[in-house]
Amino acid sequence: MHVITTIERGGAENQLLILAREQVSLGLQVTVVPLKGNPELMSEFQAAGVDVNVTLLNVCLPLQILRLRKVVTGHGIAHAHLPRAEVSTALANPPKFVFSRHNTEPFFPGAPKFISRALSRFVASKANHCIAISNAVAAFGIQENELSSKFPTTVIYYGADRTVFPDASQTKWLREKMSLADDDIVIGAIGRLAPQKDYITLLNAFSLAFQGEKKLKLIIIGGGSQKKELQDLAASLGIEKEITWVGRTSLIRDYLQVFNLFVLTSLYEGFGLVLLEAMLAGVPIIASRNSAIPEVLGERHLGLCATGSAQDFSERIIQFKGSAVRERVLKQQANQIVQFDSAVMASQISQLYLRV
Repeated sequence: MHVITTIERGGAENQLLILAREQVSLGLQVTVVPLKGNPELMSEFQAAGVDVNVTLLNVCLPLQILRLRKVVTGHGIAHAHLPRAEVSTALANPPKFVFSRHNTEPFFPGAPKFISRALSRFVASKANHCIAISNAVAAFGIQENELSSKFPTTVIYYGADRTVFPDASQTKWLREKMSLADDDIVIGAIGRLAPQKDYITLLNAFSLAFQGEKKLKLIIIGGGSQKKELQDLAASLGIEKEITWVGRTSLIRDYLQVFNLFVLTSLYEGFGLVLLEAMLAGVPIIASRNSAIPEVLGERHLGLCATGSAQDFSERIIQFKGSAVRERVLKQQANQIVQFDSAVMASQISQLYLRV
């Protein structure tokens, strides 16, 4: 039974869908229990053969915990994802309890460090094992004293969703919808409009690159609290007409087929599931050199840039226009993606369940 804060579209939520689908194929009975929000991925979980239990959805925390205590008794393993779900599951006191850590940030961002540490260690005191999605996540937990170095922790990478991508003919309507010319160079970005993603650097980098290449277009997919601030910045830079703000969408794979380049300017990432999506789509990636990003792309990836450096990102954007560089990067990515197999991920997690 997977307990997760929400099944709205996001990196951890999409990865749970991939994991649950693989677990069903292994013959496991899988239940997903979301705690709040809009269950956007519910139909996709159900189509994969997963039972989605919504009896706890958006109810008050005390009632959630009481109901969760009843629900967990009927399952062999309770596997929690994201802070609220981890705390709720710990309070429900399941007989066997595993939690996954999905990001290189404090357990409770914004709270005083001692509270974040106390909550994280409380969860660990009730759990049997931690799964870290990258070495960067595992190291962060220990460095911040949120997990003991002696607590049993296993690094298991995210798995890539190898569902077939649409071909270019199927996404032609998207180019027409956005009035893209055949020779436009489309830069794409995907992620919440939040400080972690550092879209300010992206917009400044695009502005610098646009001065030397007027065929550049920018598509930004995602919603969030920074949208107005970022749109105002784009206007002040004089690039607002070159940007399409898509918002939240389920058509990520369709948009990836439109991109010529994918850019990730994040200040930190626990993994960056969207990097796997871009690699699978055959889109060259330019990304910040920090946290788990070099771990996912490879330390020698040609698109790694100094975090927060608009100049560095703009130079890579112009450089990646060249076919020779693009071919080298795509070869690097094709070699790298093979280590992120979703079936291997699910098998490793199932073996961990058996050990627990």
